[in-house]
Amino acid sequence: RSGNWNGAGEEWEKETHAASPKLAGRACYNMALSEEIKGNIDQSISWAKKAYEEYNNKKALNYLSILNDRKRRMEEQKYKEGR
Repeated sequence: RSGNWNGAGEEWEKETHAASPKLAGRACYNMALSEEIKGNIDQSISWAKKAYEEYNNKKALNYLSILNDRKRRMEEQKYKEGR
């Protein structure tokens, strides 16, 4: 809530190794959010994939679709600007 994404990310990353799959999946999802906020779309996609594929976090599947679409649009924009 305070905008400290780096601090939050450090805490969430610790929880990605939690014994509880539900907690670890939620932490991976939160890491995806944190990485997107910091502008790291590829890292964000990687965390969202992990949240879904390894921990069956259903919210992560929808978020992954959004991230992939966002990345595609960013790449299209770079291509247009490169002309």
